[in-house]
Amino acid sequence: MLNSSYSLRITDVFNNREIAVGIWVSLFFIWIFTKKDFRDKLSKLMASFTSGIILIPILLMIIYVMIVVWALEELGLWRITQLKDTILWIIFSGLAMEFQLADQKEAHSIKRVLKNNIKLIIFFEFVVNVYSFPLVIEIILFPILVIVSCITVMAKYDSKYSSAETFAKLVLSLVGTGIIIYVVINIISDYKNIISTSTLQDILLPVILTIVLMPFIYMLMIYIAYETLSVRLKIHLRDSDKLQKYAMKKLIVKCKLNLTKVQKALGENSYLLFDAKSQEDIDRIIFEKSATI
Repeated sequence: MLNSSYSLRITDVFNNREIAVGIWVSLFFIWIFTKKDFRDKLSKLMASFTSGIILIPILLMIIYVMIVVWALEELGLWRITQLKDTILWIIFSGLAMEFQLADQKEAHSIKRVLKNNIKLIIFFEFVVNVYSFPLVIEIILFPILVIVSCITVMAKYDSKYSSAETFAKLVLSLVGTGIIIYVVINIISDYKNIISTSTLQDILLPVILTIVLMPFIYMLMIYIAYETLSVRLKIHLRDSDKLQKYAMKKLIVKCKLNLTKVQKALGENSYLLFDAKSQEDIDRIIFEKSATI
């Protein structure tokens, strides 16, 4: 009875595809943790990962998402049963977007990444995650898909895998077609559950979280740009702390929260400030370049 009850709770939280992935990932980590070289490299990686530069943006994003989730719950748009989906979104989508956009230099990158992520999320939520195969089939399929996916990727960089690439793509195409057919059949036979409020909320949750995360990422991009600009000024105007602060103050007043202007100031215009000898020089340079900032 105890095992049956425990199994029921697991299947209530995770679908068969997630359980299968969890089993294989757990086995992989158990195996790889037996390798001493990996443990040594992992400890170094964790040491760099826990540095403030990486950890603080992650923690701030998690706090931001927690506030958003609280607001959604107050509006009746989030349920405790969606906690698992929220955590998975943070790990596999939210953090990926944060680090992907943190290195971008144009404001329009946000629109492009947002559009691509929403399309991908809708596909995975509706086509891949709404219905899953029986557990045994999912356990068999997962390693096959991982292997053929790796072959297609390696074929792009090494010609010796090109002969296997055609077969790998065929397997992926057949499995993808099979999943879509399986989902369509289930939707037709179970359409009442598909159009239910809870199912729609589950499908829309990652989309909502993705859209709402954009203001946070935008502010993070502005902070990174200003921080980079500050470091450059400190290096090249190191003889005058007063000039450093004055230049930063004038640039913040000029650019405000406009990412495009900050990036332009961070570009070639910032180098002109490095030769400034007085506050008047900084005012003149910023005034002369105001049309391009």
